[in-house]
Amino acid sequence: MSIEISLQNPAGKSQNGKLNELGSIIAKNMDDLKSYLKFLHMQQQALIKGNLPELEQSVLNQEKILSSIDENQNLTTELMLSIIKENSLEIKSPGIRGFLESIKDTYKIEYDILYKLRQTIADLVKKIIETNNRNKILVDHSRNFIKEIFTELSNPAKPVLDRKI
Repeated sequence: MSIEISLQNPAGKSQNGKLNELGSIIAKNMDDLKSYLKFLHMQQQALIKGNLPELEQSVLNQEKILSSIDENQNLTTELMLSIIKENSLEIKSPGIRGFLESIKDTYKIEYDILYKLRQTIADLVKKIIETNNRNKILVDHSRNFIKEIFTELSNPAKPVLDRKI
């Protein structure tokens, strides 16, 4: 996804390149989160089917994506700090929310684009949390099932096999 936005600082210098880069990094994070959600669904199906190779591949893919998201988050923070400093923006709260609030009135178009990206990411994060919770329930259920099997197998009062043949 390509984001085209521009920002003029009070001295009249264009911040187009930096805001385009910021929009691109945030859009990349959004794409990474979509991929992460896809792999969480793969993980869920692998858990249900008991497909260990698919489960392992899903986890490896998730780890790669999380690394990319972390790297992009660091770049986003650095870029926002640079834009804040160069434009002498006043930030009332930390993070992207504070950054967006600082450009809201002066740079409406840029704010709208970045806000929509932020909202989409927030929606994706909510879906990821819900899917993670479902996967946790599946894993917990599997653990309990295995525990019950071992308990039954190790109970000498209830033999597993009937020795009368």
